[in-house]
Amino acid sequence: MGLIVLTLFSCNSFENGVEVKIDNNSNETITDIVFTTSENLETIEFESIDTNKSVKGFLSMKENKVDGTYLIKFTRKNGKIESKEISYFSNGIPLEEIIEIKITNDSINKIID
Repeated sequence: MGLIVLTLFSCNSFENGVEVKIDNNSNETITDIVFTTSENLETIEFESIDTNKSVKGFLSMKENKVDGTYLIKFTRKNGKIESKEISYFSNGIPLEEIIEIKITNDSINKIID
């Protein structure tokens, strides 16, 4: 009787990180948008997002190694700087593939499917 040895290889051909979509549902353009992690190793930056528009980007997390949170920061038309922690990750590994954030006149919320 023969012995069959099966070896399975797992490889990640994609970069460790998270896709980010930011929806501006407020009545005004927001500017100076920054999305990063609490470790602040990589950032995604957008100059502005017009009202009722969205932007997308990919946040690389290949250097993140610990537990942490995602952070979004932007400036409203009146000059007020808003920031909020959005979701978290574990040991530098995202817990979701896509993070969608909805900005309104008075709130910043993660969209949960």
